[in-house]
Amino acid sequence: MVLDRDLQFIGECTNEQLGILFNILCFEEDQTLRKRSRLLHSVEAQVFEEDYYKFSHRIGKELQILGNTTLAGLLRKEKVPYQQILQNLLNKLSIQFSLHESCLNLEQRLLNGLHEKALGIKNSGMTSLPFEILVKEGMIDEIKENPSDRCVLPAVIYVSLLRANLGKGSQQKGRETLLK
Repeated sequence: MVLDRDLQFIGECTNEQLGILFNILCFEEDQTLRKRSRLLHSVEAQVFEEDYYKFSHRIGKELQILGNTTLAGLLRKEKVPYQQILQNLLNKLSIQFSLHESCLNLEQRLLNGLHEKALGIKNSGMTSLPFEILVKEGMIDEIKENPSDRCVLPAVIYVSLLRANLGKGSQQKGRETLLK
């Protein structure tokens, strides 16, 4: 499975949910192939095709590799801890957090911050905006201009939504259900 303990829950996702995450990591919003997409051409993707569960560890690893903030790290395919990826995104989005917070808390801060930004209201209590709106709110210029960040932000938002739904015990299937 995924080495990063904070991403091990990916093994609990449905094949359809993993397929959505796979597509987020491989394709731009307009469905063109991401320039740095290694996942689509990986041995695992070629062998298992749309049986995403069989290479869920590779999908998680790709998210960690894309979380690199340096070109050298990206070229060496160094895996960045998921917690550090979250912290980097929160910094770029100017969402306050503590360095010692768990990934679950960081994900919640990310989702709450994007909801507040979208609604223009702090502490609104609203936590069910569509995935696409949350991604749009997070796509600040600094993130849009960086191909890795442009890929990582929607992937992390999706992972955060998945984990929030798994945590509630109501695993939702497919983009249509989860993201609406």
